[in-house]
Amino acid sequence: MNQNYLFTVFTPTYDRAKTLHRAYDSLCRQTCRDFEWLIVDDGSTDNTRSLVEQWQVEATFPIRYFYQENQGKHVAYNVAALKAQGEFLVCLDSDDSCVETALERMHDCWERIPVQDRSRYSGIDCHCIDVYGDKIGTEYPIAPGKDALVANYSKMRLEYQVKGEKWGFQRTDVMREFLFPELRQLQMSHIPEAIAWIPMTQKYPVLYVNEWLRIYHHDPQTQQLTKSNIMMTNPIGVWLANQTSLLWEIKYFPRSPKHFIKLAANYGRSQFHIRHRYAKNPAFKQAKNTELTAYKLPIVTLGGLLSFVCLPLAYVLYRRDLARYGA
Repeated sequence: MNQNYLFTVFTPTYDRAKTLHRAYDSLCRQTCRDFEWLIVDDGSTDNTRSLVEQWQVEATFPIRYFYQENQGKHVAYNVAALKAQGEFLVCLDSDDSCVETALERMHDCWERIPVQDRSRYSGIDCHCIDVYGDKIGTEYPIAPGKDALVANYSKMRLEYQVKGEKWGFQRTDVMREFLFPELRQLQMSHIPEAIAWIPMTQKYPVLYVNEWLRIYHHDPQTQQLTKSNIMMTNPIGVWLANQTSLLWEIKYFPRSPKHFIKLAANYGRSQFHIRHRYAKNPAFKQAKNTELTAYKLPIVTLGGLLSFVCLPLAYVLYRRDLARYGA
């Protein structure tokens, strides 16, 4: 693995020339200078390329730019993981920024881990603030006298009930081990990040720290999709997310049975939408036999049995989606 930098800051972008300066400006102010900025342009039609070319000339840190036809953030993430020259991969979205000590503080937290133990962990997770400096979401339940908590994505959400936008980095070599299914032939716009984070952090736990390092910018003009909209437009993404949770997180069923019943119903619901939309698509059949085999949910598991029991409810929800939004 070619590690020329401590961090690769990765920014996926699509027609965000008007907001991309937030990421650039905050990187210019970083107190830690051992990083590269890797931009994956997911088919922008605005002046993103010319803007980046201008920054490549004037910036005091290396900027690498990769353009791809519009394929979704999950494909851009894979490109970044494979192209990164940093030991750690940080995703900084194209409409957000971070505090000037963000990389320095994350590295300091990592350095607290004994050298011989670092290969056990996937990375560091911290918190976000809004543009007014107010904290977003709930804190990690770190014990008094401790400065961090070792856990995984599932335990943090389902046992500790931590909510809100979070941020952090992953080891680049670990991210390469858990690449997203791309499904390029199906022109998928979105694969939920949870399908990588759930298994990845169960194998390689995360060090959670109560530091607020990313600045989240909420765009009121961003379209908020309902669950039904998402089911209609991205059934494979929903199916994969629910399937991954039912496969890897079902041990938390006693803590939150309603949560898993909803997951099981939406898992079946998304399956009905997939059949409706992709039944005659040979590309989907091929993907099921190749890229998607790792995500198969066995019927003999608790998650599989629960999804089977919830099939009638799933079908009712599916029919309701069709009635509301059309076939």
